[in-house]
Amino acid sequence: MKNFFWLLILFLFMLNCDDLSEGFSIESFEVMNDIHLLEVDDTTQIVKADYYLVIGYRGTRMQNIAIDSFVCKNKASDANLYHTYFINIYRKTPKTNTEYISEFPRDFYRYSMRNDHLFRYKWTYSGLSIKEKYKGALAYESEKFNCVVNEGD
Repeated sequence: MKNFFWLLILFLFMLNCDDLSEGFSIESFEVMNDIHLLEVDDTTQIVKADYYLVIGYRGTRMQNIAIDSFVCKNKASDANLYHTYFINIYRKTPKTNTEYISEFPRDFYRYSMRNDHLFRYKWTYSGLSIKEKYKGALAYESEKFNCVVNEGD
């Protein structure tokens, strides 16, 4: 009985390991990247959005840290030129990928936004930066987000 208990503990520990090497990666989802003009109160605002797909996402703490780091390293160098700049992170699935969305673009709005949107990072001209976590089509958690630049990165 003692051995079974320790095997169970070991098994549960292994299930919760934050191993990034096991099939976890991030790739560009360029087909969705967008720059558009927004007219608000007689002013024109330029909004830019970049999109990325996460492969092998399990929602572990280490994966979330890796995504935050990736976002900071891939934030557009000219982000401050836009009224608002977004980086959107989606889970790569059979319906949320470059090939499928290129063939069926409406499914991005019908399916991907509702089922595979994980995070949206937002920077504004005023300096505000926010990270939103998504569940379904709605953000369920929002927090201030700052990229910390480490020397040597």
